[in-house]
Amino acid sequence: MLTTQHHHGGFNLIEVMVALAVLSIGLLGIAALQIQGVRFNYGSFSRSQAIMIASDFAERMYANRPAMLNGNYSGFDSNAVNCSNAPSPICGPQSNVSTPAVCSTAQMATYDRFVASCGYPITGGRYGGVRDLLTAGRLRVNCVDAADADVACTTSRIHRILVNWEERGTDGAGETDIQQAEFRMVVQP
Repeated sequence: MLTTQHHHGGFNLIEVMVALAVLSIGLLGIAALQIQGVRFNYGSFSRSQAIMIASDFAERMYANRPAMLNGNYSGFDSNAVNCSNAPSPICGPQSNVSTPAVCSTAQMATYDRFVASCGYPITGGRYGGVRDLLTAGRLRVNCVDAADADVACTTSRIHRILVNWEERGTDGAGETDIQQAEFRMVVQP
């Protein structure tokens, strides 16, 4: 009786090394995609925050239309607001105040500018605002004409709300760099 023996050899060391190299390349690709996904997710989050901030400020302007018509919001730049000093009187609801102060339209505009820049004043500090919600966040308001050029504000001028912030991106060589992002919104009095 004739028997055939089959000799089953194991993987060679070279085959194992090639398999590991292929697996490593695949895992590096997955890691790069994950990092890019996190970066895009953060960029989307920042844009959502900018839209929320601009929309909130536009609603504040509409709610205080006399101040908007008087120019109390035009020329506003959040970088010019001192966040260490909350405006007085506090014109909005607070955790430590049962009823907000009765404010003039100009005082309400001052309060609105503070909240948009620095956040709501609360006991022991403040919460929110463009400076805290966005990296290098900045909110500005100016007036524009029909051609979107800056002009002096009058009662009939269109107000433009600009929110700027910084985002991390990559240049053509794949290196990380900081890019300026901007969201614009137009408010018609």
